[in-house]
Amino acid sequence: MKQIAQMVILLICSFRAFSSPVTDTTFFSIKDYGAKGDGRTDDQQPILRCLNAACAHSGIVVVKIPYATYVVQGSLKVSLTTPQRLIIRGYSSNGKQPLIKTSAFITLLDISSPLSSPNGKVTVEGLALQGNNMPFSSQHPYFDKGSFVSGIRISNMAEAAVLHNQISNFYGEGIYVGYTNAGTSKPPHRFSHIEIDYNDVINCWGLHPTK
Repeated sequence: MKQIAQMVILLICSFRAFSSPVTDTTFFSIKDYGAKGDGRTDDQQPILRCLNAACAHSGIVVVKIPYATYVVQGSLKVSLTTPQRLIIRGYSSNGKQPLIKTSAFITLLDISSPLSSPNGKVTVEGLALQGNNMPFSSQHPYFDKGSFVSGIRISNMAEAAVLHNQISNFYGEGIYVGYTNAGTSKPPHRFSHIEIDYNDVINCWGLHPTK
C-alpha cells in the first residue's frame, strides 16, 4: 500500500511538472523611469526609456502603466528586434483607466518589428489613449490634408492583442494592426493571431476627398 501511495504522489508531481511549465515574467514600471503622471509634465521620454528597456529584454515582459494622467508630445514608438512577448498593461483605480494623452498630431503608441522577420507578440490592455482630433467642421485643421494618425499602431508582428482600451480623438484610425511598406508583394510572414476585443473607439475618423 505504501508503494502504491508513493507511485500516486510521484505521478501527480510529474503531471503538474508537465502541465504547468514555469515561465519567467519581468516587470517594468514607467514610474521607475521617471514618469510623473501629473497631467502637465511631458512624460514621453521616461515612458520611452521604459518601453525600450522592456523591448531589449527577452522572454515575457510586462510594462506597467499605473493609474494617472500622462501627457506626451511625441510618439511612443518602439521596435522589437528579438522574439519575445511584450505586454503593455494599464492598472485602473476605482474603475478608471490610466490616461495617456497628447495635444500633438501624432500616432500615440507605435510598436513594430522588422518587416522581414516579424517575431514579436504584443498585447496592449487597460489603457485610455486620447489624441487631439475634434468634431468635423469646415475649419477642421486636418481635413483633406493627406495625413492620418492612429491611437494604437502595431506593425509587422507575429501576434497582436488589443483589449479593454478606450481610444478617442485621433484623426485617422483608433487601432491599426497590419504590415508596413509591403508594396505590391506579400510579406514573407503574416500575423498568426490577432485579437481586438472590448475596446471603445470614440471620434476616430479622417477624410481626404481630394488627396
